[in-house]
Parts: sequence; C-alpha cells; structure tokens
Amino acid sequence: MIHRFEPSHFSKGNHFFQTTIEIDDQLRSVTLHRPKLIGSKTVTILALNISAVTLNTRTEYFYLCEITLLIRGGNVLSLNGFSPFEARRIREMIDEMKVY
Repeated sequence: MIHRFEPSHFSKGNHFFQTTIEIDDQLRSVTLHRPKLIGSKTVTILALNISAVTLNTRTEYFYLCEITLLIRGGNVLSLNGFSPFEARRIREMIDEMKVY
C-alpha cells in the first residue's frame, strides 16, 4: 500500500511547489516528488539505504516539523512543513520497513 504525505503550503519552500513523500510498504521504498516550474524531480530511496530519520520540531512555525533523512554514503535530505503527527508517522513507517 502506498501512503502519501503532503506538507503545508505555509512552510518555507512549499508555497507553490510542495515536495510530497510516498512510502510504499510492498517495495519498501520512499519516493520524493519535487515539482518545478517545468517538470519535476523524483527520487526513490530504498528504506534499507536510509540510515537515520531525525525530526526537528523547533522550526519557524511551532506547528510544523522538519524531517531529515540521512542516506548511506553521506547524503542528507531535509524536508519541512509536515505536522508533528505526520512526521512521527513517517519516521515510524521507515523504521518498520528497515526491520524486516
């Protein structure tokens, strides 16, 4: 089953083009869709390649969180604009996929 999470339009960087997260339980992957003015950029990462997921609740908006994905190989992806409930759910789902 594919779970889709969309950030708030009021967060930094998401006013016009929202970066959405799709988590696929069957493929055990995380897909990030980053739309642009022309076209979009899609990145798919296997859950096994994500070494850590951290949440930062001290952002400019007190009701939004920043999610940081640490990818093996030293890459870091930061996504902001998610509610604390959604951010915790994303972290839990990624951690569950890494266990099995």
